[in-house]
Amino acid sequence: MFRVLFLDVETTGPDNHKHFITELAAIKLLRNYDKDYEHKKAFKASIKPPGYPDIEFTEVAEEKTGITHEMLADYHEEEEVLIKFINWLRGDRRNLSFSDRYTMVAYNADFDFVMMKRMFKRHGLYSTFRELFLPTPFDMLSYYHLIKEKYGYNSSMKLEDAAREMGIEFDDSKTHDALEDTKIMLRMFEKLEKENRLL
Repeated sequence: MFRVLFLDVETTGPDNHKHFITELAAIKLLRNYDKDYEHKKAFKASIKPPGYPDIEFTEVAEEKTGITHEMLADYHEEEEVLIKFINWLRGDRRNLSFSDRYTMVAYNADFDFVMMKRMFKRHGLYSTFRELFLPTPFDMLSYYHLIKEKYGYNSSMKLEDAAREMGIEFDDSKTHDALEDTKIMLRMFEKLEKENRLL
């Protein structure tokens, strides 16, 4: 079974070694190798960072996401979201074999991968992280050169600009919403896959 997890996080700041996740969204894609079965399902949650309200929340993060420091008070506790996320990934299977692990797909994937790893570690669940995910994420940003070559891409390297150059439609007002960004990545992936441009 081909298992891919498209994932995006919004955070309290740009440092993936000290800031925290405020919004987590993912779409899991399950497909057999004959491609005659495919299943997609989405997950989204808003997270109150550990230590709130005494946290650093940068102005850049607030402007980018529209999430304010005050809004975080009504978000879900991190551990609660993490347990729901793990159960959602596993589905009705308690344990996954190595071949069942997910490939995490993200845009600038190292950032999201480290943020997720830190969250699992904070709650003593790093072994679960290793059980669920392959050790190397797939970075959609690494296909920048293919996008530029194919579509004449001359703008910034932002996700929404890359998608726009590829002719992928999306709601501009929802960019930097974690789930919307995840949907954009999925459409980019599917288009590159259709064109046989994925490794």
